[in-house]
Amino acid sequence: MITLGLDIGATKIRYVVFDAKKQKLLLNKKLKYHRKTRGEFLKTLNKINQDKELKELNFRKIGIGIAGIVENGKLVYSPNFPKIKGISLSKEIKSFDFTPAKGEARQGRQSAPITIENDANCFAYAEAILGAGKKYNNIVGLTLGSGLGGGIIINKKIYRGKGSAGEVGHTIIKILNPKSKILNPAEAEDLCSEKFFHKLGIKNLLDLELKAKKGDKKAKKIYEDFGINLGIVIANIVNILDPDVVVLGGSLSNAYNIFIRETKKTAKKFIVNPKSKNIPILKSHLGKSAGAIGAALL
Repeated sequence: MITLGLDIGATKIRYVVFDAKKQKLLLNKKLKYHRKTRGEFLKTLNKINQDKELKELNFRKIGIGIAGIVENGKLVYSPNFPKIKGISLSKEIKSFDFTPAKGEARQGRQSAPITIENDANCFAYAEAILGAGKKYNNIVGLTLGSGLGGGIIINKKIYRGKGSAGEVGHTIIKILNPKSKILNPAEAEDLCSEKFFHKLGIKNLLDLELKAKKGDKKAKKIYEDFGINLGIVIANIVNILDPDVVVLGGSLSNAYNIFIRETKKTAKKFIVNPKSKNIPILKSHLGKSAGAIGAALL
């Protein structure tokens, strides 16, 4: 089956058309938007609707990944889109005119089933089926970017709990202030995403990454500290779920080789099960397209 997958991020929408039979991408594009308003969001969706290349492809199913909680096709909560809460993604996509220019029957496209899923779940699912986790049954996928997302795959199926399982970024890590002796709660996302660097006054992460790769000691130390934070979060995950593998994606995974040593070292220190202390912590094999591919696979 040929399917359309959309990964709706904080600043862009990536969309792919995937041929499951041939295990091949037929189309892979992205569109950026600058304002997180309802109008701008719908305008960007409409641009996808008008994509002539997309209209030529014979897809039969649509999958959508977006950060937040979706119920009955409506966006109930999303940290990336606070101004468009309540928008019906299913309704907007169903209104698309996907009739190909070469004249496929109109009814075939408009009746295409639509599945909506959390974006981190889409990432984890793609890596479990086609990527770094395909040799494993139980996978946790972490997306390291503007926030910290998490997806749980058990026996190759997405585990959702009541709907929001895997929200690793919102787990609380309590840090003891040595002066006041007061426990200051902090979310894992504050320590394992771009927020960690921003709080240090670092805005250009690409520049920092390049400096670290060239051997700049200060830049390397910052990434090592990030790696320690991530190792603690992973140890917590392993102690609760004991998965076969953890797969890392998102923009910060580009610096994988800089921070991973400290991540593995720290995780090993705090993981309780001796058999899991050396759990594989792998970099995504599908890269920037993983979320959209996962949506197409739903």
